[in-house]
Amino acid sequence: MYPDDFSSGYSLSLFSMLDYLKDPKFETNPETNFFRKVSSVIKLYFITFIFTCLSVALITIIDYLVVKVLHQNSIWDKIRNSNTKVKVMFGPYSFIIVAILIPLIEELIFRLPMNLKKWSISIAIAILYLRFSGNFITHFFDLNKREDLIKILISILIFLTLMAVLSQKKLDLIRRNHFHIFFYFIAVCFGLIHIINFRPINSSLFFIYPFYVLPQFFMGVFIGTVRVRYGFIWGWTLHCLINSTSFLLP
Repeated sequence: MYPDDFSSGYSLSLFSMLDYLKDPKFETNPETNFFRKVSSVIKLYFITFIFTCLSVALITIIDYLVVKVLHQNSIWDKIRNSNTKVKVMFGPYSFIIVAILIPLIEELIFRLPMNLKKWSISIAIAILYLRFSGNFITHFFDLNKREDLIKILISILIFLTLMAVLSQKKLDLIRRNHFHIFFYFIAVCFGLIHIINFRPINSSLFFIYPFYVLPQFFMGVFIGTVRVRYGFIWGWTLHCLINSTSFLLP
C-alpha cells in the first residue's frame, strides 16, 4: 500500500509521507533502524518548518486585514506577547518548560491515545483535566493544599472510570476501520486547543481564529505520523525540536 521506503523500515520521504496521509493506518515499524528514525524525524522537522512558514505568511495577510480592514486589534500580537510572558515568568527555566515539559504534556494528551488503547485514552483525558483545571503548567502540585489534592483525586477517578466504561473491542474496531478519521480528529483538536493562546478571544472574529492555529494543525499531522510509525518517544522528540525553534526565534 505504501512506498517501500515507508513501509519496509527506511526513513520517511516527503512523497511517502504524503501518500500515507491519504489514508492513515495504525501500522508501526518497531524494527526500523535507529538512524533511519533519526533521519525521518529530522526530515519531518524541516517539512513542518516549511508548512509553518507558509501558514505564518497566510496568517500575516489575515492579520493585516483584521487590523486594516476590520479595524480590530491584531490577533497575531497576542501570541508574541504570550511568548514574552512565558520567558519572563520562568526565566532561566523557560526553555525547559517550552521545549520539553509542554511538549510532553501535549503529547500525553493528544498522541499517547493514538494507539486507541483504554489505558492510553484514560491517561490522556485525566491529564487533560489536570491541564485545564488550573495553572497546571506554572506550579507544582502541593499535596498539602486541599485544592491540589482534590484535583489529583478527581484525575485518578476519571482514569479509573474510563478504564471501567471504555470497550477495548470497540476501540480496536475504530483502529481497524476508521483510524484515518481519528488521526485527523486528533490533529484538528490539537490545532484548535491552541486558540486559548490568543486570549482574550474576540468573539466577533471567532471564525477567523482557526486560521491562526494552522501551524499547530500541521504539527499535529506530522507529529502524529511519527508517533504512529515509530512510537510515542519519537513524536515527542519532534515536538521538542519544533518548540525549541519557536522559543529561540524572536
